[in-house]
Amino acid sequence: PSASSPQEAEGASFGEALRALEYWLLVLVFLVGVGVGQTLSNSIADIPTIDTAAGVAIFAAGNAVGRFAPGYLSDLLIEVCDRTGFIIVSSALLCVAQGVMLLAQASRLLAYLGIFLTAC
Repeated sequence: PSASSPQEAEGASFGEALRALEYWLLVLVFLVGVGVGQTLSNSIADIPTIDTAAGVAIFAAGNAVGRFAPGYLSDLLIEVCDRTGFIIVSSALLCVAQGVMLLAQASRLLAYLGIFLTAC
């Protein structure tokens, strides 16, 4: 078998990928996911209801879990839920995490939960 060029993946050229809706949906999900996590990590010190050191530690723990758990679950559940469905569920979890962060102004526990879920 011959190696495919860096521009081609599974028979699609880079130009074809740029014209595909799936490519732009993945870019959108990636940018939103990275942007939300990056914004939260830069703003932990500004959350008045939590201790900054604890917030950073919880963010780091969530980030560590978030590196392995989604990949493992994705491989485990591939028969039940395809990759697109898994991305949708992951995006929904991110929305739930942000909802928890909105409610976190009144509760330290909710703030820590929102930080952990956002980092995952």
